[in-house]
Amino acid sequence: MFPNPGTGPLYISLSNPTDKTLYLTVFNSLGQKVYTTRKDTPGQDELFSIPATVLSKGVYFIEIRSEKSIKLVKKIVR
Repeated sequence: MFPNPGTGPLYISLSNPTDKTLYLTVFNSLGQKVYTTRKDTPGQDELFSIPATVLSKGVYFIEIRSEKSIKLVKKIVR
């Protein structure tokens, strides 16, 4: 995930995901969903881009979910 902290778009790079579908959801500090997307390209390196327009200053939690796992990451936007 880069840049962190950041002021522009947020990029999340995943190395060689093997699951069929990946879901990415961004929550604000109140737990409200502010952005969601999905990728359907198994077996390839993935780069998710989250537009700066959905990320005003604050703390965000990014959930990356697949068929087999869930990962939660904290992001600070300045």
